[in-house]
Amino acid sequence: MQMMENGTVTDRMPRLVVRAAVSIGLAGLFVWLLFTRLNGVDAVAVGRAVSGVPALQWTLALAATTVSFWAVGRYDGVVHRYLESGVAPSVARRAGICAIAVSQMLGLGVITGTVVRLRLLPGQSPAMAARLTVAVALSFLAGWAVVTALVVLALPGAPFKPMAAAVLGFACVAIVASLIW
Repeated sequence: MQMMENGTVTDRMPRLVVRAAVSIGLAGLFVWLLFTRLNGVDAVAVGRAVSGVPALQWTLALAATTVSFWAVGRYDGVVHRYLESGVAPSVARRAGICAIAVSQMLGLGVITGTVVRLRLLPGQSPAMAARLTVAVALSFLAGWAVVTALVVLALPGAPFKPMAAAVLGFACVAIVASLIW
């Protein structure tokens, strides 16, 4: 009989069966929910639309997606270093890519991102995984605010120009403060 760290395989079998049954049950529930939401979608029309996209556009989309995930992974590595998590950069990047992918697909980003990080970073506490997820989310939103502010200021007649200028002013002060600090 093969021995495992927490007992024999047969000792752990009931727990593994329950976990598998719950996973299969949840997958079935989500597939059913997906089909109820897609009930009015014309699958043939979707197929025609997808097949009508030129190969070059698929290739460019795949390349942009690859670069995006690479950047997200690097971003997670920076946050790990800043929070002094003790996680190797390559592991941090991989966990970040997976956490962002799953949280963007499922929603509830802070919760799903934390759960994925907990699973992929077994040495981290739930509190550290949550801190990492919140730090990544907040810093991403801050960057998004800066880009949005730049766009608002660049567009003639756009509303909220004073607010956009304030966001950019705050960002400049934060950059200078971080360089001094």
